[in-house]
Amino acid sequence: GNASSSDNSSSRARPKHPDDRKLLYQAIIITIFLQLDNVTLLLNAIYDGDGWLEYFVNIIDLITAVLNHSTHSTIFILSNQTIRGFLPHISFAELQQRLRCW
Repeated sequence: GNASSSDNSSSRARPKHPDDRKLLYQAIIITIFLQLDNVTLLLNAIYDGDGWLEYFVNIIDLITAVLNHSTHSTIFILSNQTIRGFLPHISFAELQQRLRCW
């Protein structure tokens, strides 16, 4: 009884999809940036005073906040095949030519 029911439940398991690993990597990167933002926010609360260290921690906190907010959309754009299809495909030589015009 029990052996057949455990075999039956394992046969109903969802097969692995190639995007599963990609989603895991995206989640890890986003989690790292979220935790980095939390750590700098905590350091900002600890070093609440006057002096160069407070200003330094404030600058680092602002930089990590910007990185945290831009990471989600950047990872979405870089990993989503549908959106990447709409982006222009330029070669490295064409990119260099465009940058020289500025």
